Amino acid sequence: MSHPDARTLAPAAQAEKRRIAVAMRKDGVSFVEIGRTLGVHYMTVSKWWDAFRAGGVDALAPRKRGPAVGAHRRLTPRQEQAIRRAITDTTPDQRTLPFALWTRAAIVELIERKFGTALPVRTMGHYLQRWGFTAQKPIKRAYEQRPEAIAAWLETEYPRIQRQAVVEGAEISWGAETSLSTSDPRGRGFAPRGRTPVRPVLS
Repeated sequence: MSHPDARTLAPAAQAEKRRIAVAMRKDGVSFVEIGRTLGVHYMTVSKWWDAFRAGGVDALAPRKRGPAVGAHRRLTPRQEQAIRRAITDTTPDQRTLPFALWTRAAIVELIERKFGTALPVRTMGHYLQRWGFTAQKPIKRAYEQRPEAIAAWLETEYPRIQRQAVVEGAEISWGAETSLSTSDPRGRGFAPRGRTPVRPVLS
């Protein structure tokens, strides 16, 4: 007679069967009869009974299936934290890596340099997903850009130009170098969700 695999049952259902089996065994019912009643193999009942005798009622409780959280991770929590900080606070060129953005390949190389651990690119994708990092189009920022100087010019110099234009009846025109492209030359880089990566460029 074939029996269903008890491992296919929900954890709560498994635990209930184990409790019933132990109660029946305490009443002197044989393993074979218990197995027939519960629809499991008698050897399964025997294992439940052995577990109860060794660990008591706690051994009958539902157990979470699958490997323990982090069981197959190649990086320690401290190493993961260091890599997340590096991706968030620095760019690949600052780490002397030949990449413009933090791609999976760039992060894999960073990890190998820093910790001597080689990870497949696909595995790196799983880490990034778990960390909440997404592939995003970067914003461009000139290497020589000086935010403080720009702010000062907008607050002092430009208002002076506006006043002079009013006095002279002149118009202020803005010009910028523009170009069109059918492709996106920026690429994509990984960064925390909602925090757009920056790609420094020469202006």
